[in-house]
Amino acid sequence: MKTNAANYLKTLPLTAMILLMGCSGGDDPAGVDGVVPATAQTYTYEYSVNSCSTGEHSFNSLQDYCTGLLEEERNNGCALSMRKMAYLNSCGDELPVRFLSLKKQNELFSKAIDANDTNEIQRLINEQAKIQLEEDEGPVFESVTKGKETIAKMLIDEALKRDREDVSYVFGAIVVSSANRNLINYVMTQYSYQPESSNLNLVAGLLRSGDVSLMKWGEDVFGIDFADLNIDTWGRLSPYYFVGSVMHKEVFEYLRNDLKIGVIYDEMGLDHSTNILHRAPYFVSVEVAPLVVQAVVEDLKERGMSLKKYSFRESSIDGTVWDLMRQAVKEGKNEAGVRELHKHLLEAYNAE
Repeated sequence: MKTNAANYLKTLPLTAMILLMGCSGGDDPAGVDGVVPATAQTYTYEYSVNSCSTGEHSFNSLQDYCTGLLEEERNNGCALSMRKMAYLNSCGDELPVRFLSLKKQNELFSKAIDANDTNEIQRLINEQAKIQLEEDEGPVFESVTKGKETIAKMLIDEALKRDREDVSYVFGAIVVSSANRNLINYVMTQYSYQPESSNLNLVAGLLRSGDVSLMKWGEDVFGIDFADLNIDTWGRLSPYYFVGSVMHKEVFEYLRNDLKIGVIYDEMGLDHSTNILHRAPYFVSVEVAPLVVQAVVEDLKERGMSLKKYSFRESSIDGTVWDLMRQAVKEGKNEAGVRELHKHLLEAYNAE
């Protein structure tokens, strides 16, 4: 049966013949009253979408037909949705894991991670479920943030078995998500990976950890000098990493008071994306909000600048800091932090 977009739901075999052939005598355990069923059944398909064709394929068994439907190389990577539908119609109620949506795959991983079910994780790995490596999402990130180190190692090993070059992404997922020292050391020793001291994932993860002792560990182990990072590095770390530190009072005070890192950089101009005031609304904690305002006012005063003028400067993001605070509240993001920031900013504004 050849199918196209008009009739692709039909997945019956091209020919299906059941022949009943009479047999005489003989000791045949398959026979019933001397009648032996013999089948000759062929399963054939061909799908085309926008001139992309699977080609015609024929199989002598339903199992081979079902396997063939999902082989990308055999089908030239064409008409996947049609082949999935044919599979569901003839081969089973659910597609193999690797053909489920990424969202569904992540849900399966998430459920197994929550249950600490290493057998289910191994099943998903065996069925070639996608091991997502993007920061802030996917099973590697989730296993690390939930402290499931055994599962994290399984996922890390599988990801790097599939592509050894992904080691920097795996490392980034670990560091950025939790800065878990055991897993950092695992990747470094198991895969002989030594990140540079200026590695953004490493620096960012340590900043976001909220743990000054961990930052100092990074300084000792990797030779990171937070006080000496150049402006280009700080620029690329924003908005989520450097400014993410305003979620943690200890980290903010360490950067500000101990390392003397200013919040405004003359070298890049007021509108540079590292501007802490314009990034703060979406991140700042209630505890850190007054410290941010104090730091900004001090830096502006040092440079002979006015908060009244500066706070109404358009940023490279989405407007003035006042616009951004309104937008954050409207979106329901960090409302408590924004309201605290607004209160202290308004007080400083009126005090000028």
